[in-house]
Amino acid sequence: MMNNRKPTITLSMIVKDEADYLPTCLESIIDFVDEIVIVDTGSTDDTVLIAEKFGAHVYPFEWCDDFSAARNESLRHATSEWILYLDADERLDAENKAKIIDLLNQQPDVVAINLRVVIPQPENSIISGFSLDYCRLFRNLPEIRFESPVHEQIIPSILRHGGTIMKTNITIDHWGFGLKQRRRDNRNERNIRLLEAEVAKNPHDAFMHYHLAITYRTTGKVDEAIQHFEIVLSLDNLKPELMANTTMFLAQAYLAKENWQQAQLNCERALQILPHEPFPLYILATISLAHNNINSAINHLQSMIKLKKMKPDYLPIAEIDISQIYLDLGNCYYLQKNFSEARLNYEKGLIHKPDSVAGNFYLGKCFMQLDQRKSAAKWFERVLEIDPTMESARSELMMCYDYQYAH
Repeated sequence: MMNNRKPTITLSMIVKDEADYLPTCLESIIDFVDEIVIVDTGSTDDTVLIAEKFGAHVYPFEWCDDFSAARNESLRHATSEWILYLDADERLDAENKAKIIDLLNQQPDVVAINLRVVIPQPENSIISGFSLDYCRLFRNLPEIRFESPVHEQIIPSILRHGGTIMKTNITIDHWGFGLKQRRRDNRNERNIRLLEAEVAKNPHDAFMHYHLAITYRTTGKVDEAIQHFEIVLSLDNLKPELMANTTMFLAQAYLAKENWQQAQLNCERALQILPHEPFPLYILATISLAHNNINSAINHLQSMIKLKKMKPDYLPIAEIDISQIYLDLGNCYYLQKNFSEARLNYEKGLIHKPDSVAGNFYLGKCFMQLDQRKSAAKWFERVLEIDPTMESARSELMMCYDYQYAH
């Protein structure tokens, strides 16, 4: 007979100076967990007061350059059956909280559960979001503890004691990833220092090389990032998701250097590991366009749309908004002077993102090429409603008006 009692959950966190982010995190979780345990590593703002306002048990901890030590201190105080750990700039929405409760009520014969951490990207980015699996929910057992001073891991201790980990489509919104520049710089500087020390101590630790490469990439040190990503590939002992991510980052880095051969090679590697990832296809389309091979670019972009239709529930590592794919397809057909097909794709893109300045503008350009100035004017007017400062749209609109007056 199924036990209908809701399993108890402790929210476990480590924080320092998170007053700007913590309220959003705790508001999203207060009705969901049975206990909040927060280890504070030296806040000088209102972080502790905010945590206590939400009923958290707050424990001071002297920072010792070891994230695992701080995480394990929070585990030491947890009393629930399950532990969920979040960062202060993350939150859980109602849908995903319900999914977790449904899952735990089924009493899965597992020790831990992977959740998908989704990191939104800036609005002007080609990639709308990154997401990766992290083991964020696990049973409160004394043998399960974090390891490594930086980019701490819980999975090694779970596997070492014979535990199983369930993969899910439950997502955490890493909404506050875009930190203030000064804080981001300080964090990266600290992480590079700790990661370099770990790599020096364990030169065959692919996980540390991977995160060092990611941090170098974030700080604009492309050559150093490539060096450590290549080491990750040579060690070849990370889970497929991280290996695919490594090849995609390498493809981007080589693309920026116009090393087309290496960029293409790494895209092909990524697709061999995870065939349903759209981003390698996007890079391949970019390479094709750089070589003026428009038909090849069209084929890659169309393959991306087919993937989305075939796997609508698949959550890729790097998500590209479908409106961007249709916009790029429209641009390819525009370059071929196939304005009817270009128009069709621009219109499809605008279904998904009606306020796209580029989509509305190029749709107007299409109607100009099709000699439909009245229709073109409507789209240029729409562009100026969205962005009144776009002078190129204003110039095109004046040409439409001049033509109408002349005829």
